[in-house]
Formats: sequence, C-alpha cells, structure tokens
Amino acid sequence: MKTTWTAIGILVCMTAATAAERCELVVNDVSGVEEWPLVGGLPLPEGLIDDAAHIRVLDADGNEVPCQADVATTYRDGSVRWALMSMVGSPQAKYTAEFGPDVTRAPVDGIKLTEEQGGFLIDTGAAQFLVAPGNLLIESARLSGGAELWAAGECNAYLIDNQGRRATCDGPAAEIELRTLKSGPVRVVLRTEGWYVTGDGQRLARGVARMSFFAGSALVKLSHSIIFTEDTNELWLRDYGLTVPLSGQGEATATFDTDRAFDDTASEVRLSGDDTAAMLQSEFPHFAETDSRFALTRNGEELTGGDACGEWVDLSRGGAGITVAVRDFAEQFPKELEASADGITVHLWPERSGKELDFRAATLVRDYWQSWADYAPGGAEKLAEYPSNAQCSSKTHELWIMPHAGEADVELAARQAHAVCRPALMLADARHTCATRAMTWPLQPYDSERFRPEERMLSDFWDRLVFPYEVFPMTGVIGWGVNPYLQYHKHDGRWYSDYYRISGLVEYGMRRHVWNLFARSMDRKYYEYATRFNAHAADFEMHHWDAGDRYVGGLA
Repeated sequence: MKTTWTAIGILVCMTAATAAERCELVVNDVSGVEEWPLVGGLPLPEGLIDDAAHIRVLDADGNEVPCQADVATTYRDGSVRWALMSMVGSPQAKYTAEFGPDVTRAPVDGIKLTEEQGGFLIDTGAAQFLVAPGNLLIESARLSGGAELWAAGECNAYLIDNQGRRATCDGPAAEIELRTLKSGPVRVVLRTEGWYVTGDGQRLARGVARMSFFAGSALVKLSHSIIFTEDTNELWLRDYGLTVPLSGQGEATATFDTDRAFDDTASEVRLSGDDTAAMLQSEFPHFAETDSRFALTRNGEELTGGDACGEWVDLSRGGAGITVAVRDFAEQFPKELEASADGITVHLWPERSGKELDFRAATLVRDYWQSWADYAPGGAEKLAEYPSNAQCSSKTHELWIMPHAGEADVELAARQAHAVCRPALMLADARHTCATRAMTWPLQPYDSERFRPEERMLSDFWDRLVFPYEVFPMTGVIGWGVNPYLQYHKHDGRWYSDYYRISGLVEYGMRRHVWNLFARSMDRKYYEYATRFNAHAADFEMHHWDAGDRYVGGLA
C-alpha cells in the first residue's frame, strides 16, 4: 500500500507540474473606446516556463486571441518572471492568460516588418509607415489601399533656441541611430536618437523617439524626449515640437478639442490657402497661481477661449485625416496645437506663450514659481540668485498619431484622447500577481472583507498623502509629475508648500512602493501617480548625457 500511494502521489505531482495554468486578465478602462492596443505585464512563478512561447490568451468563449508575449524579466534560474503581453482588442471583453510547459501559442499573421532604405517599413494591415535613419520621426506614411498621409522628409522634430536659431532632428548631420526594441507580429517598437542640428551643422540638443505600431491598426504611440546637452545658462529654447503633415488637395477642416472634459465638445475651423488655426494653453493652475487660460484663434483672431482646453486636434482633407492627442495637454502647459491646410504642428513649448523654456533661477522665479517664490528663505530676490542648470536632463511627452479615412469623427476622437490620457490597463488578477511573488517581497492581495479597517487605512493614508496636489498643484512642463512637497504652511487662509529640499526630490521610496499598492489592489489612483512621478524622476533626476567636468546641478 505504501508503494502504491507513493506512486500515485508522484503521478499527481507530475500531472500538476505539466498542466496549463490560467489567470484572468483584467482590463481597466474608463474611456469606453471600443478597440484599443492593450499592453500589460503578466507575472509568473519561478521555474514554470523558460520561453514566452508557452503563453497564450483566450477570450470568454475559450478561443485563442492573437497576441504577442515578450520576456520582460527572468528569475536567476532563467525562467520567465514577467511577460509583456500585447494585443489589439476590446477593453470591454473578458480575457484569460493560459501558460505552462505544454501550452503553445498559435502563430499570428500580423505586422509585416521589412528592411527598406536602411530602416524599416512597417505594414500593420491598416497603414504603412517608413522609419529610416535620416529622420527622428516617421519618414513617410500612408493608409492601406488609400491615401498618402505624408511624403518622405515632411514629418520632423524641430526647435528654436534663445538666439533664434532653428534646428531639426533629421538629415545626415543629425546622425540618427535606429534600434528595434520589439519586433513581434502584434506590436513593433522602434527607437531613434540623434542631434538637433542647425542649417550650418551646429548641435543644439539631442532627441529620442520611441514609436509603437500595432497590428490591424493605424494608430501610432509616440514618446518624444528632448535632452538638454548644452549649458542651459547659455542656451535655452523659445519653441520646440514636431510637425505631422497631411497630403491632399482642397480645403481642409481642423477640429479642436476645446473642453478639458472628456466629451465631444469641439470647434471646427475651415482652412484654405495660408490659413492657420491654433489652440494655445498659456496658463494653468500651478503652485500658488490660480490663473488658467486657453484661446483658439484663426489667423490670429480669437474664436473661443476659456480656462482649459482638451488634448487633441484633427485635420481632415481629401478623404483622409489625422488626429493628434497629447497626454495631459493643459496640465503640461504651455502647449499649442496648430493646424494649417498642410498639416499639424505640436508645440511642446510654444513661442506664442510669451515665455521661454529657460531654467535659470531668475526666470523660474519670474515666469514659473511666481508668487510662491516670495515664501522662499530670503524671498524671491534671494532665490533668484541661486545657481540653476538643467544640462543633461530631459523632458518627455507622450502623444498618439491617429490617421483615419474620411472626415473627423468627433465622438471617436474624444474617446481615443481619453484612452491616451487615462490608458486602458490590462492587468493580471491581483491574487495571481501576489501568489507568484514576482514583485520580490510577499504581498497580500486587496481584501476588504477580512481586512476592512486595514484596507481603509491604507487607501485613506494615500489620499491624504497626495491631497496637496489639489490645493497646490504641481503642473507645467517642468513640474508635471513631481511628488508632493513634504512641508506645508498656511498664509492668509491659503496653504503653501515650503521651499523644503526643493532640489532633492525627497520622496522616501514613493516612486517604487506605489507599484506594490497598485499590484495588490489594481486601483487606478496608484497607477496615475506612479506613471507621472516616475516619468518626472527619469527626466529631471537622471543624467541623459555626459557633460564632462562642467557644472551641472542646481534648482532645475
């Protein structure tokens, strides 16, 4: 009997070891978009699989869904610790991940990636894009079986410095480097990096772009970073951004999102000849300032305005169009979306704001900190004397380029912009995540039944921690995403943040531990904070270029 039971036990263990395991993939979406690229992490227990090919996704009926699985990290034994899952689907649908040594994912007939002109031609099935070494951005684009969106060399990234010099990140002098980060059948990610150079070859800054393309979709996710390679006490910017052209003939129609609420409020402007229309967010509540202002103009004449505009503009012409949405457009003021019959210009810092992207302390006091500077030790005059240099830091923006056939669909554009700013999150069920211990240390999944007081305490503590954002908002190109300051005082009935360790970014581990709160609860409030703060810390608290022995640090 003893031998028999031992044999049965061994058989059961072997069966369990080779059986497929499943985990619900929860899609958290607040936009209501019907179809969207879904990308999310799937944690796995140590030693289970050593190849992401042993993962697949099933729909509610048990049918396999076309997807891509990439290994993100591994355990010390080489087994997969985190897999990055990519698919294009409905955020309202039910999905399940299945994984194990005996699981095999079916091949996907998705994106066709071919080498061309020293770069890559990406055919998603809905559009074709050429990314070549001569351009930081997409060299050319067209809709499948339809209109050309823009021709070679028309799309570019540009800047104008404090001396009025114009530089672009394209051409041989830019020395563009092109790398493939992901090359799967569902998602292709390319990275480009090069110099912003003037017409006479002077290097003013460095640009980095990460472009994501998705099977069956014409949407492009673009992450754009500018690296301040030069001493910002000598060189700063009046304007910088990127142009997205639109080919075609005849009159064009520009549609602007004129309400910060995620609804279908929009203003339509007809454009022909040399007409231009622009939506400028020049001010937004920040620090102790409460002013907020945007204006939509046509040929310089104001059409409408208000406190805060939305995130997108659409330009349609000749049976095709392009929608461009910038994540948290108003919050990252100043910003401007400009449209002409020939294309869209995204001013990530607009000269028409009347201010310059200048990191010197005196300029920050005058144009950015403003009345808050009066409460610094020694007051605004003393603060303006401090050394400040942003050399080697960076600023990153996330935007989506969304081509389409026909005229603009305002309702669809509004939903897509909502998905850009508040992304649809595809998450592994929290119980599974905690059970795998892939987050390094043990985690207890959110449980309001057994641990109701404890869960309320954790949630309430976090809300109190970030509440200062509501009364003293950290916004703007420079401050968007910074963690709440640590000390506050009340003056004339209003709360102000103290100038406490202003350049130290003291956050006591918040940028890391917030991900544990998110993993165990899947509560969006942790994600919204974490993505913003991690982006800010990566931009302004890390060196992105080697400046040698020159002075770098300071307030910026």
